[in-house]
Amino acid sequence: MTTILPTPTSADAETAPRVLRNFPPTLRKCLPAVIDIPTEDYRGDDDDDDGLSFKPLAKVTLADLDAHLRMVAPQLDLRLRRYQALRQLRDLAVANGATADSLVLAALAGEA
Repeated sequence: MTTILPTPTSADAETAPRVLRNFPPTLRKCLPAVIDIPTEDYRGDDDDDDGLSFKPLAKVTLADLDAHLRMVAPQLDLRLRRYQALRQLRDLAVANGATADSLVLAALAGEA
């Protein structure tokens, strides 16, 4: 499904830089221009954009931001757990003699 993001208005374009000018540059670089916010139809069980609305950061309310953060927190937790598990798998493979060309599970089985 193709997502069509809203185009920030000229007022958005003027407000955001003026407000963000006082933010640390590292924070400014990381902030998205638009965030997705779950609507009542959001199910969270698929990859399409049904049940999401998109809003320019200059138009986001605190409630919108809270809803976005509640929506993405479980996704981030899952990704972090997956990253940690894969990192541990890698470290175990290296400890068992795996090289760059080794099949990881074969190395863990002692077939490196």
